[in-house]
Amino acid sequence: MDYKTFNQELIDYLIELDKLFEDNDIVPATMGEKKSFSLTSSDSRCFFSLDMNRASRIEAKLSMQTRYLNNNQWLIRLELNGPPHTNPDGTVTNRDHIHVIQEKDGKILNIGYNLDEFDELLFKHTKNINKVFRDFCQYCNIKITGNYQEIL
Repeated sequence: MDYKTFNQELIDYLIELDKLFEDNDIVPATMGEKKSFSLTSSDSRCFFSLDMNRASRIEAKLSMQTRYLNNNQWLIRLELNGPPHTNPDGTVTNRDHIHVIQEKDGKILNIGYNLDEFDELLFKHTKNINKVFRDFCQYCNIKITGNYQEIL
């Protein structure tokens, strides 16, 4: 795998790659807080960050993203109660959506999908931060193997 050329093949590989928390104690961000978690691929070749932001004054607002640390590019970004996103084709998401980057003709595209249409099982309980965190980890292939502390 060529880790230097950021193209669709690498993007797909990085998203599918199993990722592990470097810390054994996993506590999601509480209201008013931002947190970043260091992640390592299961083969120890790639390094990522899971960023969680609940620092908004809007109580229900949340963003989470996985970033590939080689180039600091996010791969997947979840937004709850965020601003709608306009896709390159002109379609507009609602406030609860997920972005998955794609590469086309050498350009990185930020594609947003409404959560209510995105997956049959994931992201159906957006009021439950613990469920959203676990769903995001599942979708991003982040394995929760340590001590996970649910938040209220």
